[in-house]
Amino acid sequence: MDDLPIGSNSSSVKSCMFGSSQLAFESYLQPATKDKIDHLVTKLNQSLDCYVNNTAHRTKFDLMDAPIAYIRESLNAFDKSYKDKMLSILTSIVHRCSSDNMRDPLFCIEVKSPQDICLLASILKLMSSSMLQAIWCLRHNSNSGCLKTLQDVLSCKKYESVVHLVDCFRQFNICLPIQKFVFDVMKTHPMRHKESKWMFLHFSGLLSLSYVVGLYFLVKDCILTMMSLLNLCL
Repeated sequence: MDDLPIGSNSSSVKSCMFGSSQLAFESYLQPATKDKIDHLVTKLNQSLDCYVNNTAHRTKFDLMDAPIAYIRESLNAFDKSYKDKMLSILTSIVHRCSSDNMRDPLFCIEVKSPQDICLLASILKLMSSSMLQAIWCLRHNSNSGCLKTLQDVLSCKKYESVVHLVDCFRQFNICLPIQKFVFDVMKTHPMRHKESKWMFLHFSGLLSLSYVVGLYFLVKDCILTMMSLLNLCL
């Protein structure tokens, strides 16, 4: 950019790439393409506003039956030996999230950016599928004899990389009712899943907030992320 040599590591290049000198995204688009994008964004805003406004008309099926059916269907992608445990844990959390009384002003959330919500939903899908692939690789290596014991898995660099990323969620606070409930349950086994529990707590909270706002498509994506994480734990 700006006639700077390719491969340069100078601060001016970094400033150009990440600072105020960076060209606006719209400047790379043809006018007709930008018009199409603007039209799609407007339709997205309107559809999500309508979706949220219809929250009051949601039924028991929307709140509990549909998410639990989604859990049962998605379990086919996971290890069969853990299905019952995962179903029991996630069903309990869904029941609590769908029934928690969160009328406190602290939890009053307004959806101001539909694009961000849809981006978040896409990121959760990508993150979940990536985690599943990583866990499959670890298990596959174990079954092929490369990793013969649990200790071999725990000392594997691939496993350490996954755990390092999972541990980043330790920075988030625990303040929602479902998070406190899950945390109290986990305290009975304080030495288990010391890193992964923070990520699980984070997404149980996001699941609860998705119920509050009425974003039921985000409910499913939170559930999928929690299923992937449970697969790692188990």
